[in-house]
Amino acid sequence: MKLSLSSLLVTAACVYSVAAVNVTFFTTPNCDSNSGSAIRYICIDLAPETCCGISLPGARTVEFRAVPTNQNLELRSCRGGRCLRRTADDSSRGRGIICFTREPPYTGAGYGRFTRKRNGFEGGADKGECVRPQEMQLGDGSKFNLTSLSDADYAKIGELAQKNQSSVVEQFGQLVITAQIPSNDK
Repeated sequence: MKLSLSSLLVTAACVYSVAAVNVTFFTTPNCDSNSGSAIRYICIDLAPETCCGISLPGARTVEFRAVPTNQNLELRSCRGGRCLRRTADDSSRGRGIICFTREPPYTGAGYGRFTRKRNGFEGGADKGECVRPQEMQLGDGSKFNLTSLSDADYAKIGELAQKNQSSVVEQFGQLVITAQIPSNDK
């Protein structure tokens, strides 16, 4: 069997590609969402060299999940509003789950191959490529799809979640993906 140069390059690119990683912002310390008042903002299948950013006051911790363990990736966090200023970097070193706790508040996060750039993401935040989380999960387990929201409603749901989580379900019930099932224990 003879391999052409083009099929060899395609195969090499597929082997070296990076799978998408989930990035979650937590309002609680240590990437813990078991608190009743916890809020999580989730970026699902974030592409490499893209920053996921929140415009809220910031999260106390940020977690990278489903990180390929066969590659050493650079994990990055930002502060100052969405993907504005890069603050903390770490190497994945074969770990599939990594929690950043050292330099909160976090307003942005992403990953990619190692680069010498310091003030933004290679091909990412420097060019304005900052996406927002697609889901929000409240402390009671209710999860909301945020993809269809306007910027104004996106800001409103975040503010409501911080002030009074029950009002989020009342005003944005149509966005519920999974709802907390009330217990019959009395």
